[in-house]
Amino acid sequence: SASINFDKIEDATEAFKSNKDVEINGSKLIVVHSTVSSMNKKNKKGKPQKNKKNSNANQGGNPAKKMKFTKKEEISDEE
Repeated sequence: SASINFDKIEDATEAFKSNKDVEINGSKLIVVHSTVSSMNKKNKKGKPQKNKKNSNANQGGNPAKKMKFTKKEEISDEE
């Protein structure tokens, strides 16, 4: 399998819809799946977003924030 990136969305759409063969270094490939989201990621600028779920684990973080606490109500026998 191989991953192919097109310069234009129109080219990717055309290759997918027409089931066009793509030739790379003498090998013919068939486009079987095309997504726009992967092309949009390439064009985004700025800092890459960190996975919030793993950010505390990588930095140590506060273990109290990672734990869930529940309060138990005390039953009093005052009468």
